[in-house]
Amino acid sequence: MQVFCENSTVIVKCGNNLFCCGNNCEGQLGLGDKKNRNAFEKINFDFGEIKDIFMSGYSVLVQNYNDEIYYAGSNNWNSNLFENINCDSDYNIGKIKIFTASCDSLFIVNENNKIWCCGHNYIGGKYTKKVCGQLGFENKTHIEELQKIENMFGNITNIITDYYSTFIINDKSDVYCSGHNIEGKLGLNCDDKYITKFTKINFNFGNIIKLITNYVATYIYNDKNEFFCTGNNENGQLGLGHYDNKNSFTKINYNFGEIDDIYSYSGSVLVKNKNNELFICGHESYNLKKENKNNLFRKIDFDFGTIKKISFNHSFVVLNTDGDVFACGYNYYSEIDISNNIIESNKQVIENFEKMQKDGFDDGDKIGHITDICTGEHNLYIIDDKYNIYAFGSDDKGQIGTGLKNYEHMNYCFAKVEFDFKKYISNGDLDLDLDLEQDIIII
Repeated sequence: MQVFCENSTVIVKCGNNLFCCGNNCEGQLGLGDKKNRNAFEKINFDFGEIKDIFMSGYSVLVQNYNDEIYYAGSNNWNSNLFENINCDSDYNIGKIKIFTASCDSLFIVNENNKIWCCGHNYIGGKYTKKVCGQLGFENKTHIEELQKIENMFGNITNIITDYYSTFIINDKSDVYCSGHNIEGKLGLNCDDKYITKFTKINFNFGNIIKLITNYVATYIYNDKNEFFCTGNNENGQLGLGHYDNKNSFTKINYNFGEIDDIYSYSGSVLVKNKNNELFICGHESYNLKKENKNNLFRKIDFDFGTIKKISFNHSFVVLNTDGDVFACGYNYYSEIDISNNIIESNKQVIENFEKMQKDGFDDGDKIGHITDICTGEHNLYIIDDKYNIYAFGSDDKGQIGTGLKNYEHMNYCFAKVEFDFKKYISNGDLDLDLDLEQDIIII
């Protein structure tokens, strides 16, 4: 059982069945219309054995294990029912090695390292479109059908596309980039706002383990626990001890220990090491005391136990293997108001991590052992071991899924989703889902 959420559109996967609610402005729910849904509905479509799901702008894309990709929504095709992209018959793609999509752009790489892309290649609104270059085309604002890109990259191991920028990494840890470069987030040591064709970054990263990018900055760490950054530093989120932007990658001189993962949202960055220690810098709404500088990393003095998962959007939410949940950050829609009932607490910012109170909500309804978490733009979704989903936060598009008419509780804080997902899960899926290694995928 998995939850996917973007732009107030929510998809729940149970086995190979999909259920949806929330924002449907471009038909991305695949229900045949563009009406929002305030209660979960089953999507009546045979996807085959589902491998992955991507939520890209106002579209939903589903990949199965037969290398078929289905779409619904605004991503160029404007369909309010799921349809097949016909990767093999129309484009002769064959076996897919990499498929990724974000912000209305998608990339496909086959086993022979041939690359196709389509979607938005611009930034701005309907009447202010400007070529941004995230697809690597210099003179086009969008690509309506899959189009081949000349492979200048070698053996591709990963593609990261998000926030109007794209990074392509090969097996030698060479990095190529294109797209949005305002304030230097591509790390090319130049001040050009947009890079409209793929360009190799002239920097020795070592053996790259992970690259992440947000709207204003980019971070990379390697197998020697070296951590590099570039881009906007207005909130000190580069962790360099100052607030000056960087337009080229710079090493962060801090001993994190053995890095396990990195997370970032706009003005802040979080690092987790393999001892379950967390380090943070950046926007001062995130667990930072006013007397501390936020332009240097510091260890968060909090015992999380053994961390299973970290989910983030406007806030950071941590789940441990005991089923405990901790959160801090923005709370404008009570999306992480998890330690008290909304009647008792209505804080817009939670500055220090707080532990979730599992009972005392909704007339005493008690949450079971929590197995997964998922954050949306202004929402938090929790799954317990009884396959119940609990939702926190804004309900302006019906994304809480309670079925309330006219979205009566725009800031509902907490609700149990009254939908029997369990009956759609096969015995095999039930056995897998009891394993705490099963994750909700965050988009």
